Amino acid sequence: MTEVPWAELTKAALLVYFGLTMLSMIARPDFLSLVVITLGMFAMECPTFVSRRAFRMLVGLALLTFVYDIVFLLFVRDVQAEDMEFQGMQVNISRFAYLFVWLSFLFRPIVILLLWKDSRDFRRIVRGKGGISE
Repeated sequence: MTEVPWAELTKAALLVYFGLTMLSMIARPDFLSLVVITLGMFAMECPTFVSRRAFRMLVGLALLTFVYDIVFLLFVRDVQAEDMEFQGMQVNISRFAYLFVWLSFLFRPIVILLLWKDSRDFRRIVRGKGGISE
């Protein structure tokens, strides 16, 4: 049985999350997600500069983006008011962008679980088997 390449899987998930976030930013700013993606990629590419504690805080920040999106999508956003504000093609662009807001929201638990898994086996996954001690 072969081992799952968690580090490469995490990098791929962060890249997909980046694409979804960029397309969702047509509808609304989502800079907190960009911070999570940037810090996650930095941690995966330069693990010697990141401690296990800092990586766990990244997981918490990713959870915070999920809560932020729940609040935004369920309580803040008013679909009818937006449709009245935008007319014609702008309604279609707005709906297209909100499709990616929802896709990003639904994909985020996968990213959070991958980051959590990486934080659990930080030395082996992020730093490699012979990594520097924490």
